[in-house]
Amino acid sequence: MWGEGPLVVMVADDDENDYALVEKAFEDARAKVDLRWAANGQDAMDYLLHKGRYEPPESSPVPFLILLDLVMPVKDGLETLKEIKGHKGLRKIPLMLLVSTKIGNHEDRWLRLGADSFVIKPRRLDEMVAEIQDLHHHHFGIVRLPSAEEANTLQ
Repeated sequence: MWGEGPLVVMVADDDENDYALVEKAFEDARAKVDLRWAANGQDAMDYLLHKGRYEPPESSPVPFLILLDLVMPVKDGLETLKEIKGHKGLRKIPLMLLVSTKIGNHEDRWLRLGADSFVIKPRRLDEMVAEIQDLHHHHFGIVRLPSAEEANTLQ
């Protein structure tokens, strides 16, 4: 079983079907998470920086994990990754890239830019549930997440 209360997890992905698959996988893994969806990189940054419709900080709590798609309109995943990891208040948030396919040898670059990990997006629910369970073990079991007080200082 996951932690006591729901942890905020942001999924930044322009594909609603991919988001629904992640949402169902968290549900099937019985994960207590408060999923937040951003439809592109700009929407994710607005959420993280409390801009526009996310202006009241209560409407956009700091996520304990960001799942970030690479290919998105408006602002792509690499731009968003660079912006998050270049921001003093956001860089400590664990970030996992969601990639459609492993093209070339970009993993080193992604990690140098600050991604904590990456996963090739599974297309089947059972595969996604397995990825979510692995994610739980790593990010919610091994990695030390910021305390609530530390998370508040991220803003």
